[in-house]
Order: sequence, then C-alpha cells, then structure tokens
Amino acid sequence: MREWMRCGNTATVQIGMRWVDDCEPPERRPADYGWSMGQLTMHVAGVNVTATRLGTEQQPYVCWYLAPFLDWLATNWVALLHEERFPWLNPGTGPAATACNRALDEWMAADDPRGRERYANAQDWYFRHGVRSAAAGGIFPDLFIRRVADDIELSWFGAPMEFTQEGLAFESGAGHARLRVREVAETLLQTLEWAVGNPPESPARYRDQIAALQRKVEALPALSP
Repeated sequence: MREWMRCGNTATVQIGMRWVDDCEPPERRPADYGWSMGQLTMHVAGVNVTATRLGTEQQPYVCWYLAPFLDWLATNWVALLHEERFPWLNPGTGPAATACNRALDEWMAADDPRGRERYANAQDWYFRHGVRSAAAGGIFPDLFIRRVADDIELSWFGAPMEFTQEGLAFESGAGHARLRVREVAETLLQTLEWAVGNPPESPARYRDQIAALQRKVEALPALSP
C-alpha cells in the first residue's frame, strides 16, 4: 500500500491523499480521469469531514477518482480564495453550507423566470464552491470553501449524498470554521502540486489529461482575482 501524503494541520486544515490500485481494467475506466483512483481525507478544525459510517463499519477517507476534485480546485482557484458574495437576494447570515443549500432547496422547483434565474445563480455558485459538485459519481462531503473578509470559511453538512448505499452517513455533522487565507491556500496548493508531481503509473491514453492538469496547477501562483 502506498504512503499517505498529508498537507496542513488537522487542528486547522489538512488534506491527505494516496493513490490506490484500480480494480477496473483500463478500457472500462472514465476516459478523462480514469488514471486517478485514490483515497482522500480532509480535516477542518479538528473534524474529519470525510469520515463515513455504515452500520458498525467506519472509514476515515473517501475512495474514488480524485482527478475531478483536483481539477475543480485548480479551475475555481480564484473563486475559492477571493469570492465572498452570494449572487442571490437575502442569503441570510449563516455559513455557505447553510445559505447555498437553502437557496437551492427554495428555488429548485421554481416555475417562473425569476425563480429559475435565482436557482441558476445559486447552482453556478455551488459549482464554484461546493466540493461535492466535483464528486463525479463518488461519495464526497458536503463541504463549501469561500472567502469571508480576511479569512477563508469552510462549512459543511453531514448529510449523505443522494443515491448512496442505505445507512451510509458522514460522521462530521454540521459545522464551520474561519481560517487564515494563507494557511488554506498553501494546503490546497501543496496538495495539487503533490498530485501532479507524483501521478500514479497509468496507461498512455491518460497522458494528455495529466499534462493538462499539470499546466493548470503551474499557472496558479500567477492568478489574481
């Protein structure tokens, strides 16, 4: 079994990753990210937000293709570290996990143009800030990352994803934390740099996808809001 890579501190924010063998033959893996089967842990303010339980079985990590999550981090880098405002009216004062999920629930069934526009705005914001939007079929925590004044807010719900195995639940419950921008940014960047600098051995068909992610990550230090 490969060693874990861990960036950051569990008391504030930490991401752990390791590649694992994929039991699917190469021809049956996803064309864009089938090279990236791995295990992922995320701690925020001492809470393991990736821990799940099914009956008496507890698992401290999620296991799935990790390239969609890594690409999501790189693609939304500026939004994650600099975008604070919710693009809908009356968002309330709660953290993003509360405000965004509430907005999506409120306008999901809207049948008027204004309601549909509000839902689209909330959904677009969710795609930029909600980790679960990068699950690509895996089981990921309902974790949100956004800028708040001089800090980064990380907030989460413990609700399971739809269509998961009956009885499977995230153990974290709901919570939120505000952390220093540099601490969060460094943890995310170190995770990305490790992933693209140490990709697992994979068939040649994935070389272009891995190279594209490497270029995105290399460009991040030069990005500005």
